[in-house]
Amino acid sequence: MYCCLFPLSTRWLTLSFSFSLNSACTWIAAKIEEVTVPTVNDFVYISDNIYSQDQIREMEMEVCATLKFRLQHVTPASYAHEFLMASEQAPCNNGGPSFHPILRNMVYYLLELSRFPYALIPVKPSLVAAGAIFLARATLGICDTSPANAAHARGYWTKALQYYTGYSVEELRDTVRIIHDYQRDSESSSLKAIFRKYNKAKFMFVSAKTSLNEEDLTFSCFMSTHH
Repeated sequence: MYCCLFPLSTRWLTLSFSFSLNSACTWIAAKIEEVTVPTVNDFVYISDNIYSQDQIREMEMEVCATLKFRLQHVTPASYAHEFLMASEQAPCNNGGPSFHPILRNMVYYLLELSRFPYALIPVKPSLVAAGAIFLARATLGICDTSPANAAHARGYWTKALQYYTGYSVEELRDTVRIIHDYQRDSESSSLKAIFRKYNKAKFMFVSAKTSLNEEDLTFSCFMSTHH
């Protein structure tokens, strides 16, 4: 649907055009998301030969050109891996990132909860991701209070995280509070699918972890890190 919206405003719709547009967009989406991609012949067959292979390929190129090949929607999850690496900088034996799986699961749990609040719709995806990292560290008690590294009174935010995310604790405050509200109420909410999903051994039962009281997030006494 995302691919379909842009070309429609510039072309008079015919049945053949509509079919070829839908097929081209479906083909593009399949190439991005699916393991087994249908062939162009498959689309010709299911359309009962309304259009040819060349017409589908031409439409595919037109859709891509119209979208300027911007085919991936950036979400907070796009930033999560890099921010997790900044959260735990110690390398593994093979030189790769060394973040604990429970932190990763907690971050993705909070990111799924962050899809609910309308207040986060205009917020930058990178800020939502950074807020989830902060709240995950706070919930799990992961902190670094050394003066050389801490960027928060309790060490939930570090100078490394501030550098790599681009956000100070002060900038995170409102976003973290919104996500925290949904985390706190997730078990009692009528929308429990995400809570139940992450309350399993596969995800290390992260949704069952007790959420902090808001005052324990200590935004009122954050460390100033502005230069």
